[in-house]
Amino acid sequence: MQPLLTILNQTTDFLKRKGIEEARLDAQHLIAHGLGLRRLDLYLQFDRPLDEEEIARLRQLVVRRGNREPLQHIIGTTAFFNLEIGCDPRALIPRPETEQLVERALKWSATLSAGRVLEVGTGTGAPILAFAEARPEWRCAAVDLSPEAISLARENAQRNGLENRVEWLVGDLAQPAAHLAPFDLVIANLPYIPTQVIDQLQPEV
Repeated sequence: MQPLLTILNQTTDFLKRKGIEEARLDAQHLIAHGLGLRRLDLYLQFDRPLDEEEIARLRQLVVRRGNREPLQHIIGTTAFFNLEIGCDPRALIPRPETEQLVERALKWSATLSAGRVLEVGTGTGAPILAFAEARPEWRCAAVDLSPEAISLARENAQRNGLENRVEWLVGDLAQPAAHLAPFDLVIANLPYIPTQVIDQLQPEV
């Protein structure tokens, strides 16, 4: 048996050697997830001894992260506004910067009592779901080229109690939503990384 703090330090060192930029933070998330704790709870249990079964369970998670599998795929979720968004290979992981898109949409829409909004390239559904939660009087729709992504977005709507708030459509750009037009607002955060520089990015990306 080894204390939790020792395992945390060893995990941090391992992830650093694997080139993980935020090794300490990732180690905390992985250990908290593996032990069924909140990350902040770790600070209250640094002296807690972990048995071999717990260590083996954590080791599996840490090895996956060391192989550069995205943290959000290992944990299965990420936070976005007040929502819990499920993440897996069906769609790109929503980045914290994407919240700025929602903030601008909410600021712009604050002058209207109601309206229609369309998200193009919805992926996990995070932006349109955050908007739908904040603007219950608006009619919301979202499109993605990938049926798998739309499937994930539907799951995220259900996860957050918003399953009846968004009309989900599959197809290219805004074309599938033509029958719902006109829209008062269209939002999009489409993939923007040129293919010729992909090899220069971190493996997770």
